[in-house]
Amino acid sequence: MKDELKIKYFKNVFEVFASAAEGRYPFYADYLSDEVYYSDAAVEALGLQKYYKNSEGALEAFEARIHPDDLKFYHAEAIAMLEGDTNMMRVPYRVLTTKNRYVTCSTDATFFRDEKGKPEFFCGMIINHELNNLVDPVTGLHTGRTMQQDMAVHMQNNEPFYLMFLGIRDFISINNRYGYAKGNEILHKVAEVLTARREGGQFYSLEGTKFAGLWSGDSTVPERGRELFLQCRQALKENFFVDGEKVVIDIYGGAIQTLPEDHDVSAVYTSAMHSLKLAKHMNRYDFYEFDRNELKENRKTFDILSQIRESVANACQGFFLVYQPIVEADSGKVCGMEALIRWADEDDRVVPPDVFVEWLEKDSVFSDLGQWILLHAMEDAKEFVREIPGFTLNVNLAYPQLEREDFDDRLRYAIEKSGFPTENLRLEITERCRLLDRKILRDRMLFMQSLGIRTSLDDFGTGYSALELMFDLPTNQIKIDRTFIEDIQITHSKEIMLKAITECADEIGATVCVEGIEDAELADFIRQRFHVTSFQGFLYSKPLPLKEFRRWVEEHP
Repeated sequence: MKDELKIKYFKNVFEVFASAAEGRYPFYADYLSDEVYYSDAAVEALGLQKYYKNSEGALEAFEARIHPDDLKFYHAEAIAMLEGDTNMMRVPYRVLTTKNRYVTCSTDATFFRDEKGKPEFFCGMIINHELNNLVDPVTGLHTGRTMQQDMAVHMQNNEPFYLMFLGIRDFISINNRYGYAKGNEILHKVAEVLTARREGGQFYSLEGTKFAGLWSGDSTVPERGRELFLQCRQALKENFFVDGEKVVIDIYGGAIQTLPEDHDVSAVYTSAMHSLKLAKHMNRYDFYEFDRNELKENRKTFDILSQIRESVANACQGFFLVYQPIVEADSGKVCGMEALIRWADEDDRVVPPDVFVEWLEKDSVFSDLGQWILLHAMEDAKEFVREIPGFTLNVNLAYPQLEREDFDDRLRYAIEKSGFPTENLRLEITERCRLLDRKILRDRMLFMQSLGIRTSLDDFGTGYSALELMFDLPTNQIKIDRTFIEDIQITHSKEIMLKAITECADEIGATVCVEGIEDAELADFIRQRFHVTSFQGFLYSKPLPLKEFRRWVEEHP
């Protein structure tokens, strides 16, 4: 009778959870009767039967739909779950759907056992992470969003952990050599190499080509941190092959060991990212562990970065926009403005943008801030569009915005909500955005243009393969970076390069805007030698709050 009540209870529970949210597929295994039940959602999405009369047949059917490359990871986690070591398969695996495509999933389930530890019931859900943005579809790893949730759980339980960030050196060259499709395949293989060496930890995929590893509060982890890094680095450098060809992948790493009293996810995230930056740019480091003394010395900066991340989460409080004029190169008349973000703390002290912009552009929270910038900038620019023929608003896009699958929908929503005329909007693609899959970036730009929005390649002359990008991406404007024109009057090679860029821009029908114009002599030098359309820089004005920008426009008709 006892077993019959258990069966009745779990069947009732199953019926409740069978109507779970989209992307969650409940299942229920009864080891007493050796029967397995799947929800209608699992049947429809994954092609499973609703009922299996024995658990072995159910397992075979499910494993037949798992990607062959993921089976060994699935088996390892399944054994750990069966033995009671874990209740969730944290390593994602890919499952073939009824639409004949693989989606990344994980299993969140619990074994119910008798007094002797023998399994009686197995209940849970298969979670399709591609429907909730918790798994990166390229690498198959959980995203940074999941990592921050896991960090928060550790902190709530006062459990220290070891956080390691990893970056790939010069992945741009790999993309240029093998193409973006092959580049994505390489990133997936990198994820597999890292996962195989996780040693009880968990790896995540961050934005771009960065990864993260998190290990629970084992006091020996910090001592093994560099060793773990070196093992991963050696495997990627010496034994990494794609289609039979050896590919050398070199990584750098930054890490931090938290303490039980650490309860600020943003501060720890920022500290790890700071360590990664040091490892990348300081030649004596390939791997850098965050120094607690450094945390004390730079507490103010890290506190500011943490506050800024919290401000984004809190409806972008403290942020405001300033605008720098863009003028016609020939006449000096205003023809547009660029929106630039600023932030003030609770005491209204403005924090310089170079303190936080570079960090935020690497953080997933920038996606929400970017949407806020776009909406507010379009509202502010309406009056100038009405008064000045051909006036254009320039707004920068960041990597976290463009990588989102719902980018098109969010952009269309912003345009419809603001009512801003798209022909007066120009969206700038910054250098970091070019790390995106080239096809995805091209499709994003074509979508913008389909709405009537003009596109611009910002920071041109920096980064990589500038001329190749000009011809490969559908752009309406080239913005020459200020660092490119420094000393151009005395640097013949820069003069030759700028001439080539402006002539190529003419060939593809793109205009050219030169940033960083700070004196009239430089403006005259460029105007007389190159075909450029517009200038931007301190010679004309610094970035101004809206009221001051309005006054500047009135004074410079």
